[in-house]
Amino acid sequence: MAVPTISPTDFSGFVNISADTYSQSDFQAYITDGTEQHLRELLGDPAYIDIRDNTRAVYTALFAGTDWVYDGKNRIADSLTDVLKMLIYADWVLEGAVSQSDVGAVMNMNENAVGPNGGMQGGLVVKRLARAARCWENITEFIDEFRAVYQVIESVDNTDPLNPIFTVSGASTLYLEIGDTVTILGDEYTVADVTATTFQIAVTPSGIGSTFVNELAMWAPLGLVRIDLPTIETGIF
Repeated sequence: MAVPTISPTDFSGFVNISADTYSQSDFQAYITDGTEQHLRELLGDPAYIDIRDNTRAVYTALFAGTDWVYDGKNRIADSLTDVLKMLIYADWVLEGAVSQSDVGAVMNMNENAVGPNGGMQGGLVVKRLARAARCWENITEFIDEFRAVYQVIESVDNTDPLNPIFTVSGASTLYLEIGDTVTILGDEYTVADVTATTFQIAVTPSGIGSTFVNELAMWAPLGLVRIDLPTIETGIF
């Protein structure tokens, strides 16, 4: 499972939420629900299900943040986990001005101080959502880049004609894993082995792999992510 584990203790620093303001179990349930709902909204259900059920290197990079290269230039994709924390923070704080009681919604009041009013809390929320939006913008660039990866097959080790080993251009099989699907000349093959520069597939008839030299191999690390990626607005998301 690649869904990030976020706990109440993660809400410190920029997204600090005092432990005095919540029940541990209630807040954890809130975090778990918010993580699922925001991931489904941002990435779509097909991607969320795959993330929920599988651990893949590309998902690790997506949630932790990573350096990557686009058009020869170094880029940084921010952490999607951090974006989730900011969104959950915003959800929680927007509701924090009031509490539900037997008589309905009431304002929170501390023993020796008056809690911030809704307008003040709204300002805190907007600032977190603004940063979440900036981070999400560069994350979407990373997603779009790795929806599909294309590499030229430079050579084929045909020692075993039914299970040839393909060396790809750029010495990179980035985010390709055993069991993934590679498409070559319109046909799909299941990857049986992967190194940093090569992958292996089973082909029929015997020897056909040798004809793939200089052809494109394609795999889709983030192919399940929704095409119409949403934006994060500085309002209630």
